[in-house]
Amino acid sequence: MANLTIDLADLLTKAGCTQALIDVAKERGRQVREKGWTPEHDDAEHDVETLASAAMAFAQSSFSEPDEDPEDIGFWWPFQEPMKRKTSREDLVRAGAMIVAAIEFIDRAAARG
Repeated sequence: MANLTIDLADLLTKAGCTQALIDVAKERGRQVREKGWTPEHDDAEHDVETLASAAMAFAQSSFSEPDEDPEDIGFWWPFQEPMKRKTSREDLVRAGAMIVAAIEFIDRAAARG
């Protein structure tokens, strides 16, 4: 029997996606699998503005000074728990994944009518 395991990175690379797009897709998948931020969770707990605001906070964090207080850069952060900063690239990947979550939210709302 053929191996039916599909490697996301391999599939996206063959489709012509860059490493950046692959990393955003992987991060969105991780958010769903490991964090439980499923479409059902997002629809029940958040709105599109909250998801987009979190994306803006991650993007803002990506160009802030490493020693800058997260409270000072978290103007856009919509959640109670503090934002955990990573490297500039990782924060941009997380911003991209949150933008994808916001777009998915809009698409689900449109499909519901």
